[in-house]
Amino acid sequence: MKKFLFGVATSSHQIEGDNKYNDWWFYEEKGKYKTRSGKACNSYELYKEDNRLVKSLGCNSYRFSIEWSRIEKSPRVYDDKEIAHYVDMIDHMIELGIEPMVTLHHFTNPIWFELLGGWTKKTNAQYFVDYVRYLLPFLKGKVKYFVTFNEPNTYASSKYLGKVWHPFENNFVKFYQAWINIIHCHRTLYILLKKILPNSMIGFSVQCIKPKISRKRDLWKIIPTRIAAYFSNHFAFSQFSNGYIDFLGAQFYSKLSIKLDFRLVPPVKLSPDLLSPNMIFDQHAKDLLYILKELKDYKLPVIITENGYLGDNDEKRCEYIKNVFEYLDPYIKDNDYLIGYYYWSLLDNYEWGFGFKPKFGLYSVNYENFERTAKPSANVYKEIIKKY
Repeated sequence: MKKFLFGVATSSHQIEGDNKYNDWWFYEEKGKYKTRSGKACNSYELYKEDNRLVKSLGCNSYRFSIEWSRIEKSPRVYDDKEIAHYVDMIDHMIELGIEPMVTLHHFTNPIWFELLGGWTKKTNAQYFVDYVRYLLPFLKGKVKYFVTFNEPNTYASSKYLGKVWHPFENNFVKFYQAWINIIHCHRTLYILLKKILPNSMIGFSVQCIKPKISRKRDLWKIIPTRIAAYFSNHFAFSQFSNGYIDFLGAQFYSKLSIKLDFRLVPPVKLSPDLLSPNMIFDQHAKDLLYILKELKDYKLPVIITENGYLGDNDEKRCEYIKNVFEYLDPYIKDNDYLIGYYYWSLLDNYEWGFGFKPKFGLYSVNYENFERTAKPSANVYKEIIKKY
């Protein structure tokens, strides 16, 4: 059996702390979000401890993101000391026998980039390409797996539909511009990565949807839900399935239905309401099989780059993880198609506009002294990995 990638996933702003040069921090300081990230999990300083936690789980891979705003605090001025930090982090992973998977963009931008219009302006993409071109030689011989962009569908819709994330707009044109510019940038990055790191494996991740539709033939729900599912599950992947992508990064958490309701702005009602202050999901482990079947026709390897259980009840998290691997077991044993699974997340962390309340982690964090404590679910995941 070829090596299957068993991993966990995190992102820089959600765990590092003190990301003072990115757009999220900028809007947190302006009071646009109820909870500020602050020191988060203090993982910028405690990265070796976090690496050892990954190792203790038996994982052979760790997906994390490099914080662009730390390295390029002002346009085209790059901080080699910050790059050295990430290189040290990666070297420590490799020493522990952990395969690094680097996410190049996980929702955050330098403040200056955001103020220039961010991803809504096509010409701005060149800043990111130039940054990646500068970064890659430092990673040569160290990193094989790359996710260029994390969930461009979530990113574009949250920023420009429904006033969810800064700049809190409801503008379909900007939504589409951001989405298309990011997707086109991926193609440029693919060519660049293959030139500098020819043996790299490159993909991007999207938030996939399983439609939640009742037997009632409610066209106001069926049509928008089906459109959203196609857009999430296929639109981006279909553009690169004949090139410019080595694996499909599938992320999945919850069933979803979308109903048109013209009394609302935007005129849609989500079920469950993913945007409610309590972050409500409708989670069933078997739904992962739907996503895997949806992506089968692309004839490309799939990596589940994120999947996890939302909630304070760790008994339910344990059960969810066990069920996930009952369904994935045939795919793992015959891993020509599904080649990796990354649980979200290693740690309870800063869940963007929802603050620290939502819990996904295998480890809880004391945000006063940053002590990490294993939950029973950490041992469940560890024992599952041992079986393979």
